[in-house]
Amino acid sequence: MQIYENDTYSFSTHLTQPRTAQDIKCKDQIPGIEDYLKTAQVAIKDQSTDRVSDCTITVKAQHISQAKKPFVTIKHIGDSYVVKLAPVQSLDFLDAQTDQFRLTITFPGPVLKTDAYSGAKADGNTVTWTTPQALVKGFEVRGQDHPGITMNQKWGIGFLVIVVALIVALVVFRKHPRIAPIWGKLAQAGKIIAGSCRNLFLRILSYLDLGGSSSGRRSKHSRKRRGK
Repeated sequence: MQIYENDTYSFSTHLTQPRTAQDIKCKDQIPGIEDYLKTAQVAIKDQSTDRVSDCTITVKAQHISQAKKPFVTIKHIGDSYVVKLAPVQSLDFLDAQTDQFRLTITFPGPVLKTDAYSGAKADGNTVTWTTPQALVKGFEVRGQDHPGITMNQKWGIGFLVIVVALIVALVVFRKHPRIAPIWGKLAQAGKIIAGSCRNLFLRILSYLDLGGSSSGRRSKHSRKRRGK
């Protein structure tokens, strides 16, 4: 599944399994696919043989409001997308009948949060599951709605800047001891340096957040226009 910045998503499913009946169609392999056929552009590629059912179902980009149960739900909350799947206990049999399983969800920006029970693994913008238990137990993941670095990364960069500034200050004081001959002057200079570092840190955060904030404003404005 791929989620895009403009509140749309697309997904593709590839299923292969031994064929138990000659009259089973690819669209019969996924309960409820008929609902998607009514609301989205769906392409079904059937490469089945007499022995193996081989189906690829692709749903082209559509608005996230179309993501409904029994499949995933997608919500745009603040500056992130939240994707949920309710537990489907009836799919518990898949563990014994599935040799290979892979489910991926890719966000516009970095993955922000995954649950602790579905076996989700995050890497950059993508969350991956490799066991059908993700469908049985359900899941909830969150990803940023625009490309860019996360707030934790911004704080990390700011912290490094402050550390470098302090190291430079210490080197200057050691090479020029007359600058601060007494502890009072040293403390006063420390306050000045700390204030300068703080201002520099805030400027860096403002610069780093400029792209994300403008993207967020555009997305909110676009949602208002759609609401009108």
